[in-house]
Amino acid sequence: MLFRSRQAPFVPTTTTHLTLFAGGNDANVIGRAVQAGRGGGDPNGYVDAQVRQWGTDLEGMIDRIRSRAPNARIVALNLPNLAGAPYFAARSTAEKSIMQRIAVGLSDRVNALASKNVLVVDLMCDTRLYQPQNFASDGFHPGDAGYQIVADLTYPALLNGTASTPNVSCAQRRLFP
Repeated sequence: MLFRSRQAPFVPTTTTHLTLFAGGNDANVIGRAVQAGRGGGDPNGYVDAQVRQWGTDLEGMIDRIRSRAPNARIVALNLPNLAGAPYFAARSTAEKSIMQRIAVGLSDRVNALASKNVLVVDLMCDTRLYQPQNFASDGFHPGDAGYQIVADLTYPALLNGTASTPNVSCAQRRLFP
């Protein structure tokens, strides 16, 4: 995870606003590692360990950003449940369950940044971000309509420094068993 130490030095000390939308590619890397047999007989344990480390790295990056730009308003976006994205539609239920565990786990780590005075935008629970027409042709990245939704959700936090608490019990967290 490259944001461990490589990103913060590029944040100007005069930064006033910073957005962070990370984890999608990391989720795919962790998912591929599980498919390749990493974690042996305990894929959930492997996923949980990877998510913990990712979250620790993310918190460290936030701390480094805060030390460089202490007055910056930081807005972080959690992830949608990637198991419900079009690029994952043809996967088995078992694969979808693993991806769901990864995406929900990474989102929970983003949500925890609220305790570090980071405004969190809840993408996980916005049903519009699960509609195929809001994705690019790769079925993974947002398309124009998807990015508009993300911008509409993020703008209030950037504008006035307020964000709703992410919903930790929405149905999108449990799309698959």
